[in-house]
Amino acid sequence: MARDAKNSLRSDAYRRLVHAPRPASEPWRLIAFALLACGVTWGCSFPVARAWWNGQAPTEGQMGLAGLSAFGPLIAALAVTWRTGATRAIFGPWRVHPAWIVGGLLAPMTLDVIARALDVATGGTLDAWVYLPSTPVHVAGLVVFSVGEEFGWRGYAQPRLVDRFGPVVGPLLLGTLWALWHAMYLVSPVTGRIEPVVLIVFASLPAWSVIYVWAMQRGGGSIAIALALHAGAHLDKVDRLPVDAWTTRVWIVVVTWIAAGWAARALVSARRSRGA
Repeated sequence: MARDAKNSLRSDAYRRLVHAPRPASEPWRLIAFALLACGVTWGCSFPVARAWWNGQAPTEGQMGLAGLSAFGPLIAALAVTWRTGATRAIFGPWRVHPAWIVGGLLAPMTLDVIARALDVATGGTLDAWVYLPSTPVHVAGLVVFSVGEEFGWRGYAQPRLVDRFGPVVGPLLLGTLWALWHAMYLVSPVTGRIEPVVLIVFASLPAWSVIYVWAMQRGGGSIAIALALHAGAHLDKVDRLPVDAWTTRVWIVVVTWIAAGWAARALVSARRSRGA
């Protein structure tokens, strides 16, 4: 009973965050956010992607600009909220039980390991169970992309899309935008062509977006959960899978969607139980 009461309080806190009063112009602000988030990121990362595509080494200036590209969603969220007084809300709430942080960090790796186990069980070959960050760039990316993205995706866009389209369709729309936002990052610095990880990016990010909503609803809307989940995705660098490991990629997508289906069912069930 005590656990149920706590879960109810967390869900109530998240509902208040999602259904907070907003100006009538909010739909246009969401569109502006999407265009600005993609525009800033694509504009900053395009010079490096073009250099790799042409088989050239990017300049230091181009690499520095590419580093700023991670902050496109955050910049967009700040731009569309600074005149409405809603800027502070995109950076919180933070309070959450530490178990949610640990779970968020481990969840992406856990699903990836399950996918690899299924791949091996069905006749696939295994290169490695996990691909931990192995360079300072990987570690920096773990922090930079989590901070640069999540205050925009989950701090700003998610509660508004969930409020407008519901706890399943809303995150699916956000996940589609999230996948498209990655377009310029899919050019390989080695081959100069599109990375095979494109399958995982475009096929699984909408599913992950649903999982984020479920986790944040259960954790009282804490932005720390989103940051942990995003950082956890960088703890297993699936872009380092062998080029020919297509069955592993397919299994990763399948396992992620199974988890998302379970999360979606829980979200819909919780909504129905409230009579919403």
